[in-house]
Amino acid sequence: MNKVIKIILISVSLFLVSCASVSTGTSETIDIKVVNKDLRKAEKALHTEDIETALSITKKYAEMGNAKAQFMYGHYIYLKFYVENYGKDMTRRVQRQENLAKEETLKWMTKSAKQGYVGGQAYLGGYFLEGDYKRNIKPERVKGLMWTILAAAQLKEKDSVESAIEEARYNFNITDEDIKKAKELAKTWKVDSADL
Repeated sequence: MNKVIKIILISVSLFLVSCASVSTGTSETIDIKVVNKDLRKAEKALHTEDIETALSITKKYAEMGNAKAQFMYGHYIYLKFYVENYGKDMTRRVQRQENLAKEETLKWMTKSAKQGYVGGQAYLGGYFLEGDYKRNIKPERVKGLMWTILAAAQLKEKDSVESAIEEARYNFNITDEDIKKAKELAKTWKVDSADL
């Protein structure tokens, strides 16, 4: 694989992780300082193109219920697939691998989002707004907008929720009725303690 493309992928990955640092959702039995130190090790491992170490570290904490680790692990799963298959023909075997990577990524992003982690919520927002045409998964615009609203509400910028709604309206032809439903869902949404 082209070294420049690897560096770009890693940089984008690190940027996404650094942007998503609101709630961790860690259980009380995990020392947050140790978790954060280890997650920084995972980021450094990824920066040096050691995806296996990054996956190993984040998987440990993801399975323990840490929302940030769940987000990172989900992201790294798909990143690993992408790096390993970049430039290859999309054979049926590669398509099956991609589907498995996407399913696993979605599983961990959902766990993270349900705990209120902004990165997971933003991921689900985009996922449900766009759908996945390769896997015949149709967009669920109301659900996607709800997750987008929840993520935007955690940002510190003024009017971030309204900006996110307007962007979704423009890019995905969201109707006023969809916006009303999504806002109502976001208003009544609560953290899912089953994933804590």
